[in-house]
Amino acid sequence: EYGYYLCYVWANNETVREALHVRK
Repeated sequence: EYGYYLCYVWANNETVREALHVRK
């Protein structure tokens, strides 16, 4: 469960970072 959560957060972080970069 913890691993899945971590993976989900990591993937989300990457997407958010890319989105922020594109938005910026």
